[in-house]
Amino acid sequence: MFIPGIIVGALKSGRTVGDGITDLTYYNCPWEQIAYAFEGGYGPDVVIFNKVVGWIINVIWVVGASVVAIVFINSRS
Repeated sequence: MFIPGIIVGALKSGRTVGDGITDLTYYNCPWEQIAYAFEGGYGPDVVIFNKVVGWIINVIWVVGASVVAIVFINSRS
C-alpha cells in the first residue's frame, strides 16, 4: 500500500504524498477497516475507499495472504 499511497497522495486534491501514504497504509489497512466495521463506524473521513471497495480489498487481502501461506507451507513439506 506504500506505492499506491504515494500515487494517491500525489493525485488527490487537498492531500500530500505523506497523507496518501498514511491513508493507505493505516486508515485503509484491511485490519483497520475490519476494526472500524466491528466498532460500528467507518473510521475517519480520510478513508479513501468507500465501504464496498474497502471490503472487496479486505477479502482479496485475506484470501491472498491465506493462499500464499498455504503455498509456502505446502512447498516446505
